[in-house]
Amino acid sequence: MAKRLNVGRSKIRKIIRGNKLQRNNGHDILTEQKPKRNPKKKKKLDAFIPTMNELVEKYPKITGVRMFEELQTIGFEGSISLVREKLRKIRPVAKITPISRFETESGLHYGKNVIMVRNQI
Repeated sequence: MAKRLNVGRSKIRKIIRGNKLQRNNGHDILTEQKPKRNPKKKKKLDAFIPTMNELVEKYPKITGVRMFEELQTIGFEGSISLVREKLRKIRPVAKITPISRFETESGLHYGKNVIMVRNQI
């Protein structure tokens, strides 16, 4: 079969083993089994998120290093990269005011009425 379909033997074996239950019991739509969902894994940082939110409210410009140090004092054993990544998500984004560009006429400098004169030789 593998040579005829031009695939590896292990691929054929995997497909046959995967369909073994359907081969033995038949293909009935009513008895179709739902795939099991894996529960979400708990992350090291999950228990410290309320503390992070409090610190961000108290100190909006807190750095990732300082946040990491604060969390270590209360028992966090994860890495600083986890803290920095989560801090980027929960910190409010500062609104940047747009800068309007302007062009000055030739001879004018920064909008002032100063005429720049070239030195003539």
